[in-house]
Amino acid sequence: MVRCMLGQVPKELESQRENIFHSRCLINNKICSLIIDSGSCVNVASTRVVDKLGLKTIPHAKPYKLSWLSEKGDIKVDKQVIINFSIRNYKDEVLCDLVSMEVTHILLGRSWQFDKKVFHDGHANKFSFSFQGKKITLLPLSPKEVNEDQMQMLKKRKEEKAQRKVQGNGKEAKKSMISLKGIKKVMFAQKQVLIAYPSESSPSFQKPHSICPQDLSLVLDEFKDVFQKPPKGLPPLRSIKAQIDFIQGSSLPNRPAYRASPEEA
Repeated sequence: MVRCMLGQVPKELESQRENIFHSRCLINNKICSLIIDSGSCVNVASTRVVDKLGLKTIPHAKPYKLSWLSEKGDIKVDKQVIINFSIRNYKDEVLCDLVSMEVTHILLGRSWQFDKKVFHDGHANKFSFSFQGKKITLLPLSPKEVNEDQMQMLKKRKEEKAQRKVQGNGKEAKKSMISLKGIKKVMFAQKQVLIAYPSESSPSFQKPHSICPQDLSLVLDEFKDVFQKPPKGLPPLRSIKAQIDFIQGSSLPNRPAYRASPEEA
């Protein structure tokens, strides 16, 4: 039995030597990515998670700029958000600065660790602290799980980018269906042109410029003296009225006034 035990090769856990702490949490019952990094002096939330979950933001008391989260240069941080999250039995809320980042949804920095008096086990890469009289230990994801989460987030970003591109192409195609040259060609050929937009008396009235393509707005401006304004209210009384006066007590003839079909001829 001893030989059998000695012959077995123990399955070692994947090393956390080169990994920062990655985990998952729940925000509004949605699974989100979370990172704990003592290198950050602030707690940070992604604009992505705020937009997706419809979280309410508040103005930042002391706006500042960040340059290490983006390749585009400095990012102005002027908003904050209160994040209510849970990791298994641990439920808490944290005030985060709102920035545009793609690496994770929430990043807990040095300020969170200081407030919770967190102890970090560097070898196991786990965090321990006391919360409401209970000892909480947060365990990291394995490198494989971290990679799966990152690939999943990248896939979703690509899908949303492709969807926005398709929607943008659809809008451009819709705008290109009408052109200034085509409208003028029809008008100068003395053909009928119908243009419809809400009446000024309508509660939801908007100016034609705000609901029409740009080319059509140019036509409306150029030929505004041609287009008649829609009438307001009922038409005035005329001297000739299109009406039939019936004689009291008379009966209508029980036959059609015209042939309804060839079979009746």
